[in-house]
Amino acid sequence: MAASSVLESLERRPSTAFERVSVETLLWFGIAGGALIFAGSLFHARYIRRTPQAVRSGGSFTMFALLMVLFAAGAAAAGFAASR
Repeated sequence: MAASSVLESLERRPSTAFERVSVETLLWFGIAGGALIFAGSLFHARYIRRTPQAVRSGGSFTMFALLMVLFAAGAAAAGFAASR
């Protein structure tokens, strides 16, 4: 009887949001976050610190940072898709 009551209580218990997150979802969101941080560091090097290498590169730092933002958006979309 004790085992069946434990199983019944587990079936009735509402699941929390964290229990529904898979490893794949966390991986995709981690990749998206890392890409956004990297893009932010590229923008910071180009427009805030104005390092000589970033200024000399012309628009390549900005272009690569924008591509990283697009990559982050795609990874976040994959994370949302994996969570369903």
